[in-house]
Amino acid sequence: MAASTSMAPLTSLHEDRKNLLLSGEYSDMKIVYQGVTFNVHRSIICPSSSFFTAIFKHPCQESTTRAIQLPDDDPEPIERMISYLYTENYSEDNHISPMDIDGEPTSSQPNIGLNNTEVYLAADKFDIQPLKALAATKMVDWAKIKIQSSHFMDMARHILQLRHDPWPCHFVADYILRHVGVTFLDSDPITHLIQEHGEVGLAVLKFHGISHLFARKEAEDKHAKEKLQLQVRINRLDRKIATLNEWFTALQYENAHLRNRLTRRPERNGHRRRQGGLNALQGSLNALQGSLNALQESLNAFQER
Repeated sequence: MAASTSMAPLTSLHEDRKNLLLSGEYSDMKIVYQGVTFNVHRSIICPSSSFFTAIFKHPCQESTTRAIQLPDDDPEPIERMISYLYTENYSEDNHISPMDIDGEPTSSQPNIGLNNTEVYLAADKFDIQPLKALAATKMVDWAKIKIQSSHFMDMARHILQLRHDPWPCHFVADYILRHVGVTFLDSDPITHLIQEHGEVGLAVLKFHGISHLFARKEAEDKHAKEKLQLQVRINRLDRKIATLNEWFTALQYENAHLRNRLTRRPERNGHRRRQGGLNALQGSLNALQGSLNALQESLNAFQER
């Protein structure tokens, strides 16, 4: 079968190694599982896997025959694992190498999430850490797109088989919180999953609590910033009010002085001029008092916040 379009284009080196895998030329090792045989190369397989390296470092039947039997392993994730070792990638929904098992072609509608999960499990078993990382990335990307997919629970139960690996539990718990939400934790599929894997429920509670702490800290920081900005504006208003109070006091003094002069020296010629100045001064005084009141109201509103 041709490679899936979900794979990145192969480089020239990877293309050569893929052809080497498909042709089996110069092969010095066989991997056999459920009737499928791959003629592979130790120089490519062993450096990436401590499992295969150990076989050829110690005398045993496999190291003598150079044929490794994997009767209990599913052929499809093994094919994807071998494809990765040759090309540093694998097809999520297809195969680089032909996969006619017992004369029956593989399904035309693959479960991509489950395929990546099986690759992750195979990479863990054969200790191929870069492949584990790649499979994990593909699982996360798939989960983001297939938020409502019914296949997720199958994938979750499958990946949670790895009790010694904390990542699957974190991955499932994070998915539940991000895409399902705590309000749906009582739905039957999720309830059953948590009943089967209590560590997932614990992780959900832990992550939910941490997310609330982060949200609370973010809200507190925002409130503190707004409070600081508000205090700056209050200080500015305080200074404006203090300045207006000084002007108001000076105008009151000048107003009183003019009234005193009009009372003591009511000469007819200057009376009207002084009275006009007094009226203008009183108008300025009233306007200033209005501005002062408005600023005081603004200051009170800020302080109440």
